Amino acid sequence: MTALVSEALREETVILRMDDRRGITMLAPLKRLADLPEEIPRPANGGALVLSDLPVKGTFGIPIRILLNHFTLLSLPIIKIFQYDLRLHVPVSSQRRGSEKVSAMQQAKVFMHSTLTGLVGSAFVFDGTSLGWSPDKLMEVGESKGTTLDLPGHLPERPNQVDVTIRNSGTVDIRKLVNYIKAGLIDLSTITDPAVEDCFKFLNAVYRQDPASRMLTRPKSTAFFERKTGLYLPLQSTGGILEAVRGVHQAIQFLAGKLTINVDVVVSAFYTPGLSAINVVMAYAGVPPHQNIEHWASSHPDSFRQACERLTGMFFSVRHLNTARNERKMRVIRVSLQGAKEAEFEEQDYGSGRTAPTTVYDYFKRKYHINLQLPDLPLLICKEGHFPMELCFTASGERFRDTLPGPETADFIRFATAPAYTRCQQIMENVKKLHWHKLNLPKAFGLSVATRMLELEARLLPSPIVQYSAGTESRGPVTGFWNLRGKRLLSPSGFHSYGLAYLTSGRRASDHDLQVFARAMVTSLASLGLETPKEPPAFILGNPTGDLNTMIQALFAKTGTVFQRKPELFIFLVHQDSPAAIYKIIKNCCERQYGVASQVLVVEKALKEKGQMQYLGNVGLKINLKLGGRNSCVKERLFLKKRFMMVGGDSSHPSPGQLRMNPPPPSFVALTGSYDPECVQYTAVSSAQPATVELIADIRPMFKELLVRFSQKNEGMFPESVICKLYLTNF
Repeated sequence: MTALVSEALREETVILRMDDRRGITMLAPLKRLADLPEEIPRPANGGALVLSDLPVKGTFGIPIRILLNHFTLLSLPIIKIFQYDLRLHVPVSSQRRGSEKVSAMQQAKVFMHSTLTGLVGSAFVFDGTSLGWSPDKLMEVGESKGTTLDLPGHLPERPNQVDVTIRNSGTVDIRKLVNYIKAGLIDLSTITDPAVEDCFKFLNAVYRQDPASRMLTRPKSTAFFERKTGLYLPLQSTGGILEAVRGVHQAIQFLAGKLTINVDVVVSAFYTPGLSAINVVMAYAGVPPHQNIEHWASSHPDSFRQACERLTGMFFSVRHLNTARNERKMRVIRVSLQGAKEAEFEEQDYGSGRTAPTTVYDYFKRKYHINLQLPDLPLLICKEGHFPMELCFTASGERFRDTLPGPETADFIRFATAPAYTRCQQIMENVKKLHWHKLNLPKAFGLSVATRMLELEARLLPSPIVQYSAGTESRGPVTGFWNLRGKRLLSPSGFHSYGLAYLTSGRRASDHDLQVFARAMVTSLASLGLETPKEPPAFILGNPTGDLNTMIQALFAKTGTVFQRKPELFIFLVHQDSPAAIYKIIKNCCERQYGVASQVLVVEKALKEKGQMQYLGNVGLKINLKLGGRNSCVKERLFLKKRFMMVGGDSSHPSPGQLRMNPPPPSFVALTGSYDPECVQYTAVSSAQPATVELIADIRPMFKELLVRFSQKNEGMFPESVICKLYLTNF
């Protein structure tokens, strides 16, 4: 009798087999892919990278061997690798609107230009921003070379030129990287040592160049996508405008005393290519497919305008030009307030140089013989001009940048998740796509990578026993299912006054269904041990697109009147297609302005009879914590010996688009720390700091605040030991 024990982590996949007679062993069927060789020859320019395995510490648990989705670098360069600073800018004669910035399309043409490839050679690698590397010495250290490239696709009156300057800034210190690893100075980030950081940039750039040249990606991104059969899934809940695409993650990392390439599966949402901009707007606005969009827009001007504004920043292509120009991607700067018949511009005759006013409608009719069918719709304004929506189509590889709403998230998660063994096979398929052993560029630099997953010794710890005030099981959990039947929470809280708001979103459940739900919720909370009132909640109807602050103020007043005391809990029922901004407004108003705990529920789940008690049980866990209770704790011998404090921290950075703002918005960092003996109750502190900095600037005052709060909850005593889990470099 065997059982599969699997755990899929963010960067690691553990695959084991438990046998009653032989203990735990590696799971056998990891197929070897046909074109992944077992032995990787060392390149002529490479020296073997030999690093010892880290010893397994401790004696607790069962000894096992695990596979991780990391692939060891077998060799590093033994030749000099020269690093170059590159500067690309557009000369004044070729500038649009006075900007010297080189576009992504221009950059691609620059590195395919015969003049540049002749200058830097075939073994040159560029990081996509400002650095390049080569085993060849193109000029002396400190010297520069420059050239002006004439790129294809220029207009008669304006050339398409880019000035390129290359400067030799020295060599990459590979020996410093090796010593760094052998000395055990392995941080989660390399920015604490500039020389090591340069080595990482070099290695990532070398292995990034091939997938970036044939897959969809963004500058300096570690994710690569291909839209092929089996690798994408239309998200039907979006009306077909979005699809989930499965891709490849690849990044150089330190792990277990090794220098590795981490390979994983990454899933992201993209716009379905080739969709009309009109279809995208209709889906955003919720317009039925059979509805005339012009008529609907005239009767719902605000909703239509909001849907159109969501196109800002998107890339589209057109289909009325020649093949080469139709493939150009054009970014929407803003949406015009005028239609094609109203919008005028000065049309230039390139033969005579004269200009004459004309409308967009007349221009397309005269020059391209196109009679626009929907001339009253707004125009999309790009730097190339004004374009009617009916001629614009979503570009290939256009990523969805917003947050997926509820139904789309469910579809996305079903496509993205997989059992550990399936995930392992997907990772190996990604390694096959990357085909490192076939690439000439890494060989020129003396680099080689193993094609087998990294195998390490480890120990499998027993599942801890989860303790409740009643219903505690005699052994720890053995499945991933959360079962609360017969259990009472460890320290249940309670409430005596509560209100219920239903945001109807154009349709509403019956009063009977709402009453049944309220009784079921109170019954579920009481079964977990929470103290609940016998009276039904104060009830109010709300509009998700209306003034939510006024609605919550009314709910606060009505609840106080019904129960003759300050409200302690608000329940909000919203439909799954409600605007995402609702949640932020509710939390800000309830928690910050009124000091009332709030819980948002999805109507389609809360009122569904099948699975309702399981759903409400999960809701009960959240409500109990928000009201100051404790759900459960782990029977852990470690916590009995001394006072422990668990600390976690992370950072959140602006998006790439926000980073282009001047100045960019700040990054936010947070520390969270436990303050009870079982380490299940937490408090948190946060801070804002300059964008993209991976250090917590205010680490000392933030940590001091956590310690003060710990002592306040523990009769003035501080923790004797602190356990930290942070993805930051100064902790």
